Amino acid sequence: MQSNYFPKQVTKVAASSNAQPKFGHSKKKEFQPTAKTLDTSMQSQKKTQKDHIQLIIRFLRKLIQQKNLQKRVKQLIVEKCSETFFLQALWAIKYSVYLYENGEKPGPIDNSAQPLEFIVVNGHLWKFLREEYGGGPEIQQKHKNRSNSLALPAKMISQSEFQVPLVGFQNEQNYCYLHSAIQSLLSIAEFNYYFLRQIKNIQFDMPFCKAYLEVFNQAKICKTTLDLPILKQLTLNKFPPKSQHDCQEYLLHVLGSMEDELNNLNRTLKPKGIIYTNFIENLYKGKIQTTIHCLECQQTNHKLENFITLSLAISYSKTLEQCLQDFTKEEPLKDYNCKRCNGICTRKIRLYEMPKFLILHLKRFQYFPQIHKSNKTITFPLDSLQVTNKTYRLKSVIVHKGQMQQGHYMNFSKRFHNWYKFNDSIVRESSKKEVQLQQAYILIYQWNDM
Repeated sequence: MQSNYFPKQVTKVAASSNAQPKFGHSKKKEFQPTAKTLDTSMQSQKKTQKDHIQLIIRFLRKLIQQKNLQKRVKQLIVEKCSETFFLQALWAIKYSVYLYENGEKPGPIDNSAQPLEFIVVNGHLWKFLREEYGGGPEIQQKHKNRSNSLALPAKMISQSEFQVPLVGFQNEQNYCYLHSAIQSLLSIAEFNYYFLRQIKNIQFDMPFCKAYLEVFNQAKICKTTLDLPILKQLTLNKFPPKSQHDCQEYLLHVLGSMEDELNNLNRTLKPKGIIYTNFIENLYKGKIQTTIHCLECQQTNHKLENFITLSLAISYSKTLEQCLQDFTKEEPLKDYNCKRCNGICTRKIRLYEMPKFLILHLKRFQYFPQIHKSNKTITFPLDSLQVTNKTYRLKSVIVHKGQMQQGHYMNFSKRFHNWYKFNDSIVRESSKKEVQLQQAYILIYQWNDM
């Protein structure tokens, strides 16, 4: 059978009296290896043997390290210690697989990762693991009768303390965009957890993180409505109060500023071996893979990028699922040609890694050729949004009423297993039916496995 991958071989024979006939049997010429060929072959064999030996050495070294590590951990476990600490259960399982089953080495400890299930370890083992792997935060077990128990059954820490009471915000100027964004964040108990367990104990300058923590603390004790002077002051230059502003832009600004503060903190403390969890990345960041494919020379390039929000076009869709399909479909690139052959290219986006909280932004505002807002209805699911291999449930919706020049933001969020409407200072109970009737601008979904 003729191969499709190789061209047919053509051999031309010069016409002469000494030319071999086209029929009959010809004597095959025996291959005579040269000294150069033998030397190259021996070098190749030596290199293969050397690589194989190095691979064995690396394996034996790892095996010895694992054995020594197992002995060290065992010694720490049996040592008496009056202090005990919580260690995230899933991290402990990964470490156990690494220790005893030749699994992958785990990353830094993340005691704030979901699910909030823990085992209890003694102080010696906790100190050793913290020094080796970093991370945190440190959660010491408090009890009257201290014991040396090494591990307790995995237990769930209640999230009730991370829920925020139903509190409205005073709106003396055009701050409805700010209020709606903050109400969405306050509705996420997993987000609030990091502030109580991590940010609360940090003595460094972190204005955005500390401002949000102050809002959370005030909301816990507030009897009427809250003002948010610190958050307003922090964004005074970028979001002047006398102008209309985009809620999605503000939400990205707040989360981005918090992440910058965490990264700066970790750069400062890294020489001391202290690393705090980047909970913005942990909760909200996903990855998309963009593929550029040339239709002429077939060259393909891939690029991975982080995202916090996905901005979805709504012009040709009626449902949120169709918006997502449109976002990931392959499309021709009009203003770009292949750098290799100048051919026509296509682009396709793939949702490569999904976040725990998926923030979807519907592109209702149009700025060119003229300023315009689309009031098109896009239906969206509440309990089951399937994206790649994950299922999400709706946690919060931000709605924009009116036009671009003069509009108003409101928030619908789920708290204490019920839906509520947050309209600046006014808070009232809502329903699934009312939520589904809204012209959503921003939707925040939570991964069902959390």
